Amino acid sequence: MEKMFGLMLLAVVVMITLSACGVFSKKEQPQTTKTILTFLGAPGSGKGTVAEQCVKDLGYATMSTGNLLREAVARGDELGKKAESFMKEGKLVPDELVMALVEEWLTKNMPKISTLVLDGYPRTAAQATLFIDLLKNKFPEVALRVVNIAISDDAIVARLADRLVCSSKPCQAVYSRKLLKDQNNLVCEKCGNPLIRREDDNETVVRNRLKVYADNVDPIIKVYKESGVRFDELNVEGKTVEAVFAEFKKLV
Repeated sequence: MEKMFGLMLLAVVVMITLSACGVFSKKEQPQTTKTILTFLGAPGSGKGTVAEQCVKDLGYATMSTGNLLREAVARGDELGKKAESFMKEGKLVPDELVMALVEEWLTKNMPKISTLVLDGYPRTAAQATLFIDLLKNKFPEVALRVVNIAISDDAIVARLADRLVCSSKPCQAVYSRKLLKDQNNLVCEKCGNPLIRREDDNETVVRNRLKVYADNVDPIIKVYKESGVRFDELNVEGKTVEAVFAEFKKLV
């Protein structure tokens, strides 16, 4: 009896040891070798500026869902025709359709990309959930990272009071009047077209947009944190563009 008990105990110890070593694991977790970076921040927080610097100075690739939709419509393929039917009626393109375009783009381009910056996506908790699931199931080698741009509402209002944009639709470059080389000559330094101030950059409209953002951002943050996505905060309050980017590079 004692001999049988000893054999059973030995068997249990062996199984525990093998399990700890991963012998019984169904599937090894693939090591992430690529990164997708998305910025979270209120309108006017400067996330677009940081993303642009990532592409220009660090050589990161970028993807815009707006561009994906326009390109799909121009191609006239099945996904493009579906998207166009919603866009013509002034409706939002369903998240599942946008996700199909994103998956198609990633499948084609991600093999040759090390780090990708997402432009304006995901925008909602539902989109974030779908995107995280997509990466987990189809692109396990890719790690998602979120950088939250932190800045007060008052600072954003003051910043947007100085914001100018290029009047050319293909360009739409954004400037701060304070940083222009010649503040009396309001022309785009990229294409030479006049710079204008957006009508919705007045304080009333800006504060309303900030309230809408604040009401909707918490569920997105919750999705990221509950999914174990790396979540960093970048404080940009009162800092120059150069100082902000220097802080960002420390994060990555």
